[in-house]
Amino acid sequence: TLSVDAPSDWQVIANGRKEKSESISNTTTTHSFLSTPRMSSYLFAIVAGPYDKEEDIYDNRAPLGIYIRKSLKKYLDTDNIFTQTKQGLAFYESFFDFKYPFHKYDQLFVPEFNVGAMENIGCVTFTESYIFKQPPTTNQLANRADTILHEMAHMWFGNLVTPVWWNGLWLNESFATYMAALCVASATKYGNLSWLVFNSGMKQWAYREDQLSTTHPIEGAVPDTDATVLIFDGITYGKGASLLKQLVYLLGMDNFTAGMRYYFKKYAWGNTTITQFLEALASVTDRLDPTAWAREWLQTAGLNSLQLNYTVENGIISSAFVEQSTSSEAHPTLRHHATEMALYDSTEDGSLKLRETLRLTVGAQSRTEVHELKGKAAPVFAFINNNDHAFVKCLLDAKSLQFVLSNLDKINDPLLRQLLWSILYDLTRDAKMKASDYIKLVASKVAIETDPKLVQTILSRASSALVHFIPNIKIDTFADMLFESVFSLANSSPQGEFKIIWSRYSVEFARTAKSVAVLAEELKKGNPIFTQDLRWGIVVKLVAWDIPGASEALAVEQSRDKSDTGVRATNRASSSVPNMNVKNESWEKFINPDSKLSVHQAAAAMSGFHWRHQQDLLNPFTAKFFESIRDVFKNREKEYASSFFQYLFPYNPENKDIKEQARKLLQQLDEQEEKHLTKLLKEELDDIQRSERCKAFDQQ
Repeated sequence: TLSVDAPSDWQVIANGRKEKSESISNTTTTHSFLSTPRMSSYLFAIVAGPYDKEEDIYDNRAPLGIYIRKSLKKYLDTDNIFTQTKQGLAFYESFFDFKYPFHKYDQLFVPEFNVGAMENIGCVTFTESYIFKQPPTTNQLANRADTILHEMAHMWFGNLVTPVWWNGLWLNESFATYMAALCVASATKYGNLSWLVFNSGMKQWAYREDQLSTTHPIEGAVPDTDATVLIFDGITYGKGASLLKQLVYLLGMDNFTAGMRYYFKKYAWGNTTITQFLEALASVTDRLDPTAWAREWLQTAGLNSLQLNYTVENGIISSAFVEQSTSSEAHPTLRHHATEMALYDSTEDGSLKLRETLRLTVGAQSRTEVHELKGKAAPVFAFINNNDHAFVKCLLDAKSLQFVLSNLDKINDPLLRQLLWSILYDLTRDAKMKASDYIKLVASKVAIETDPKLVQTILSRASSALVHFIPNIKIDTFADMLFESVFSLANSSPQGEFKIIWSRYSVEFARTAKSVAVLAEELKKGNPIFTQDLRWGIVVKLVAWDIPGASEALAVEQSRDKSDTGVRATNRASSSVPNMNVKNESWEKFINPDSKLSVHQAAAAMSGFHWRHQQDLLNPFTAKFFESIRDVFKNREKEYASSFFQYLFPYNPENKDIKEQARKLLQQLDEQEEKHLTKLLKEELDDIQRSERCKAFDQQ
């Protein structure tokens, strides 16, 4: 049992249902809670504070609660969250054939929560960033639904049945990630948008990290809880979930469902290993060899690439094969891949029509013959990873690439278009397509896209290409190209989701004095396309570029928005000022352990420190960064140290001195004692080297 004394005007929430509350003084109340079922200690939670509460009930048996700060209550879309909660509980109960196993289900939006969410039993905590003060896009709402349903999946996988040790974290998180995507697609109004979110988020994160020098097998030794911090990464979440999606395709959904029902009935209220999980799936089908699958996929690292090649004679395919390769010599494993191939034909009006799909198993070898294609009429286009089942990088031959570049607007399937745009971005970051050509393509083609989620993905990658792959001498030109494209669309589009997206990226791509001055005028005119969060973004840029009237504009927004969001925006603006005294004062705050800033406020200030156009002013802080960083990681909490590195590393791939200082520091680190900093430095050096290759290629 649990009892908590707290101020009488506070809410107190724990894992179990509250049994009673009794006043023990004029200001204090004792809250007593019912005993919970058996649970792992890391899932224990108490949350207390002056929260507002909304209530509902699921199936007349499980009370539901939403807790939120009073000041944010007006932004809470209560009905939407309760609807998704009920849809999720019903879906998981049916899928697992196991009723929700706990007393109640509360969801709490917690100030300055240091992660996205946490699956405490019956007491799930979320960051307040999931409460939208400005009109959200459908993508934002679908992302939040995914997080809600991810944490809910843990009530069964992780809470009802818990891994034996932290080396099972990957399966715990991967399973919840995959099941959340499946639940959003199957049980909510967002439908197949879920798989676009999955691909652009989790899967792309995994692809990136599996090509870094710090990649690791999914399954590995975790000697202690401190080491656990390092495996909360794109391999644990993204690659693991992607492999489960491929595994489900290999087994079939019916077999996967039957295996999971067997698993929960057999192991409820206990602990399991990955072996027991795979054996449960293998018990219902002969399609899975647990030992071989684990050896191939869980005990090796690295990403495979697949390319379909075929020859045509008189319009008929005479031979076809899939070529498999690895992305790194350090990880040479070739694997079996279960995938779906799609063949497309042209229609009379010039659009593409899906002719058929073929189930394909690629062997763990460099060449796999595709006998199923021999004798078929040649398609105008064939794609080897239709519906995104396989965890692979897809390559295109020259003819297929040219077809894609010429016919993107004729492909109606949003997921396929996203996969093809991903290929183009992969070509860019692999220095096989010039970043300048990629950005020109985005600027000319993005307006014809009809799917908002895909547009956001395309623009996000264009922003990344601009920052990382365009030579410094060209960045202003291509930033203005992107700005002019989206700003024009922001003003000409009718009200709705696209207008929100174009407006947000108008602020994102304002990276020159010219474009920032344009936004300054729009701010003066009160252009309604710029909501409060965007006005803050504009004001910070006015400060950073020292645009006349910046101080007055900052004061106006401070008077309009006195929330914690406004405080953080002000913190960011304060360190953006292009003045050496201001930069020095900001730096001293960042390295001062007695600073009064919270972790979130400090991170906001750090995010305003570095600007490319302020490089000459910032050069002295390169040495200061490398002098300070070890002490920061040694003496400050993990979240603070991570923000310090993320925002204050002096990123400029064209400055060779920065790379050399980073390498020198890496050689000095004790890899065992300074694991986290070692990992971040290695990944930063990887990114610098990739940027160097791409920038050099663009200059050819």
